[in-house]
Amino acid sequence: METLLAVLFLILGTASAHICLISPQQRGQIDISTSGSRTCFKHGFPCGGDAPADPQFILQAGQPAFIKWQQNYNHYEVGFPGYMDISYGPVNSTQESQWTVLAVVSDKYVFSQDYQENYTAIVTIPNTPCDHCVLRVRYNAHKAGEDTFYQCSDVHVSSNVRHVSPLKFPLTDSKDKALRGAAQLTQRKNNPKNVNGAESFYGEAYDPFNPSRTTYVQIDPTTGEKTSIKKMDFGLDGGNSQAGDTKYIADAVVGVDPVGKSTVFMFHGAGSLDVIPKQLLEIGLSNGSVLNTQNIPALDGTTAINGLAYVYPEHYLTFSLQEESAKPGNFYFVVGMLDHTGGWKMLAKTPTTENLYVNYQSMVFNRGKNLLHILMGNENAADALNARIYTFVVTPSTERFQGFRELDVSSFTFMSINVYEKTGQILAISPGLFTDTYPSYSLVEINPITGNVTQIMKVTPPGIFEKYYGGSVVNGLDQRTGQLKHVFRVADSEADVIASINIDSQSVTFSQITNLRHIHNIVHVPATP
Repeated sequence: METLLAVLFLILGTASAHICLISPQQRGQIDISTSGSRTCFKHGFPCGGDAPADPQFILQAGQPAFIKWQQNYNHYEVGFPGYMDISYGPVNSTQESQWTVLAVVSDKYVFSQDYQENYTAIVTIPNTPCDHCVLRVRYNAHKAGEDTFYQCSDVHVSSNVRHVSPLKFPLTDSKDKALRGAAQLTQRKNNPKNVNGAESFYGEAYDPFNPSRTTYVQIDPTTGEKTSIKKMDFGLDGGNSQAGDTKYIADAVVGVDPVGKSTVFMFHGAGSLDVIPKQLLEIGLSNGSVLNTQNIPALDGTTAINGLAYVYPEHYLTFSLQEESAKPGNFYFVVGMLDHTGGWKMLAKTPTTENLYVNYQSMVFNRGKNLLHILMGNENAADALNARIYTFVVTPSTERFQGFRELDVSSFTFMSINVYEKTGQILAISPGLFTDTYPSYSLVEINPITGNVTQIMKVTPPGIFEKYYGGSVVNGLDQRTGQLKHVFRVADSEADVIASINIDSQSVTFSQITNLRHIHNIVHVPATP
């Protein structure tokens, strides 16, 4: 039975992806006091290389059990989200088919790799007694160059309730809190506000307790009020099932067509979570209607589209990492053109491969200069956030890789970029350095030629907003007014605010307090003059 009835979260603190099994406790040592723990770093089917041990935990056959684990390090792959699952199998299994999947949880985009989160799932133990069986958690991140991570616990499954020992959470922290429900939505379905050319925001509301559905919502830019527009029959980043009919849109892979008034997503229409999303889904901005769904035949099934950038009506630039077959773990960077019919063709790729700067973060197209900029992070620098900016020339007659530049992150770090076409500046919102818990945010300029990062203005004072590398808004820079939109998380609360940063006057205004924690792919639609 594949079911996930409840999930609990714990953020413990601020390398490779790691997973630890807390209860029933994993084989060998466990230390989740910090992220990147070596005790959470185990590869190899079926149990990360650990030999079986005598069962220390008793479970009841056919009955529910609480299973607790920690994602000790995050390696979310934009465009091809991974997953964690709980399985049950024999102690001496030799193949994956011997394991029964009990629960699945999709990976989520938390923007920072150096990240810890606890999960609790309620699963039903198979109704067959077993003297020595194994409960396993697995993390398949789908990340470039990453192998699957495993942890196992040896268990005795009893049919006698009197002999069942209750599972304990010996490493539970007092900060554990139940996952809050979906964002509150007003019930004015199909009656959105801010029409007739007024500024607005749209997004997909994700309900963690119903992950196979999302709700298309409108967000008032002043009050932060959320209005439900349309229920969608697909989830976000895979939901909690590996069934063949899993339908979802990939988080953070979004293009906005301001002429056609539509948004384009990468869509997973069918197949398991190990199948790359390879359909184009086009949704109307104002009403959430599905305008178009197209297969992309040119996608070979091994390469995901990580990013989209609008070029002109019904055409988008794409970015992908293409693994070199002769050198596993080494990747070419590929830029292509995607149209609304699902047609895709490669425009340019890097002449050599890369195996370190493979953490895709953001892309932006500078129309004035016909330059596509790709922001890539160093996979092994989760705290320093070392970054490069890769540049491609994209004109009707010429497409080529121009080069890359290492960026100076000694004072400012960031995860997304924008281009202000009026000045040609590449801009980003920065919380400073990773060590600041309640940072002062700044607007910074990135020079793709020199790699210099220069502060333009302070956006917020320190001590108000939490350290968070998300918050970027799709189409968030209004080229007509010079207003850059960004969502900030209020520290020590569930509150958010939408900031409007005027680049020319260097002034900032904020919306009223709201909660946008479960609203994804927030798209800004500027007011029309």
